[in-house]
Amino acid sequence: MSQEPYAQQVLSLIQSADLENTEHKLLTFFIEDAVDPTRAAKYISNRIELKGSNSKEQVLRSISHDWKRLLERCMCFVPVYLALPA
Repeated sequence: MSQEPYAQQVLSLIQSADLENTEHKLLTFFIEDAVDPTRAAKYISNRIELKGSNSKEQVLRSISHDWKRLLERCMCFVPVYLALPA
């Protein structure tokens, strides 16, 4: 998928971070699948710039954690009851 230069730059920054593979994928999808990939990239970039004493990896993990929590809240779980043999 062709990306704007700014989004591509932030994707490279994500790939260079020392993160778990699933964190890399989630953050990459956050940008690539966004309605506005440049805006999503700017969000991540701004969070990194405002990191304070946190490392780039800590900030990216925090974004990943926030994104996972949001996804969990938006998912609808339907309980499945299995009949156990008597």
